[in-house]
Amino acid sequence: MKRKLIGLTALLLSLSATACLGNDDGNKGDANKTGVDELSEAGYNSTNDEHYKVDEKGNRIGNREPHTFQEYAGDNNYKPVAPTCTAVGKAFKKCTVCGRVVSYNVPALDHTWGPTSDASKAATCTQAGFKECTICHKEEATEALGHDMKEATAPTQGSTDAAVKKFACSRCNEVQYEIDAKTGNFQLASGSSWKSGNNPDSGAVKLNSDGHSFSFTFNLPKGFTGKMYQRAYMDNYSSNSSKKAFYETDSTANIEVLVNSNKVDLSSQNTVTFEDLFKGEVDGSNTVFKDILLGDVTLGTANTISYKRVKTLNMTVSTFVFVGSENA
Repeated sequence: MKRKLIGLTALLLSLSATACLGNDDGNKGDANKTGVDELSEAGYNSTNDEHYKVDEKGNRIGNREPHTFQEYAGDNNYKPVAPTCTAVGKAFKKCTVCGRVVSYNVPALDHTWGPTSDASKAATCTQAGFKECTICHKEEATEALGHDMKEATAPTQGSTDAAVKKFACSRCNEVQYEIDAKTGNFQLASGSSWKSGNNPDSGAVKLNSDGHSFSFTFNLPKGFTGKMYQRAYMDNYSSNSSKKAFYETDSTANIEVLVNSNKVDLSSQNTVTFEDLFKGEVDGSNTVFKDILLGDVTLGTANTISYKRVKTLNMTVSTFVFVGSENA
């Protein structure tokens, strides 16, 4: 009988200790909290947020204190997962006091775009291509880069030549020449006139009637192949009912352009109206300008441009633009 009483007493003491441990305000941790829990080191109990000391029976004997977490590299039980460009990762931190380990999500990295490692797929100034993530190496289509034109050293001109500006692309061999036709030994045919005091370019030439023309010369360091543009200026004359400025009718050009005595093929030129020109830049109350494509040309080192009005309306001209590449 005495042995039974001793056994019963031990059992009751054990149940009492267990009840105290289970009722101590979440001493086993909160299952609803984010993170992976590790039982605290001997002598401590904890939740995800705090820890406290316990005696050998599990009773709290110390104050509740917040964890002092530090990054934890992990072990066989807690293995970090590195994030990718599209998926979150997992990392751990560990309390330096009680040893509690919790996990947290590491945000996805997002793509870091750079040039493609395959040079044949790289975008150029004029062709679309691909870019490549430097982390996961995924490729994604990208638009053409477009030219990055920078002003370059202008070719030297003679005393009677027109002024020339040069621009070159920093990425490819594209060049652009702007020829100020009204400079140098400008040859103006009888009956043509200067148009002075007119924004944006005072002193541009105005061909008043059919048959009026002008010519000018300029030099280039190398031959050139590309397209020729006319930078045209026009006043918005309200009395002009047709509003046509530069156009072709039945394959008969309204202007005639000669480059080194070779006629420029203007067959691809479409009708240009006042409304078209006003889509360009505006400088001055009634004056607009726009680069109008004339056609394909080939230039040498010494060049002469002749321009004649065959049939057109009041348009003033001062600058010609050549866009293309220098010959090798």
